[in-house]
Amino acid sequence: MLFRFLAALPGALAAPRLGMLDELRTTHRCWPSDCDANLHMNDGRYLSVGGVARVAHMARTGLFPLFRSRGWRPVASAADVRYFREIRPLARFAIRTRVAAWDEKYFYFEQVFELPGGGAPVPAARILVRGLYRGRGGPVPTGEVLRALGFDGPSPAPSAELASWIELAELVRRRKADGAPDNPGS
Repeated sequence: MLFRFLAALPGALAAPRLGMLDELRTTHRCWPSDCDANLHMNDGRYLSVGGVARVAHMARTGLFPLFRSRGWRPVASAADVRYFREIRPLARFAIRTRVAAWDEKYFYFEQVFELPGGGAPVPAARILVRGLYRGRGGPVPTGEVLRALGFDGPSPAPSAELASWIELAELVRRRKADGAPDNPGS
């Protein structure tokens, strides 16, 4: 994964800047080391490769100079993965990454993994990621991040699915803050 990260970052930093709401499409290959015993991409590898694509998106939107100058770092706090089709060894695939919404604390990313199809790409998986930027003093409010990027528009309205997932993630966060056990059935 380190090699993927090191290969993706220079190109992303040198490419034209994206707007905050622009989608980034990155291309990848499923290497044999990405696969499990079923000879398809391991379920955890989707999250790792998705992380590389999110870093490329952050670089393209101009966040990297802010990481260095302000001491910010990205932190993922929740993820939801849905698998639709397997990605076989050596298969090429693309990931479309976009910021789907934000609130006062979190940015919500949507990433769609796609395989080439006969005409249109075929979805293989979809990841929703809730993340924030942490500074020296703790989480950086999304408004501060957006102002630093020169963006002053509103958050896109989350889809019904994303809104439900945000509600669930917040419920889980509150339960943990209240000291509820990890096992919600207990």
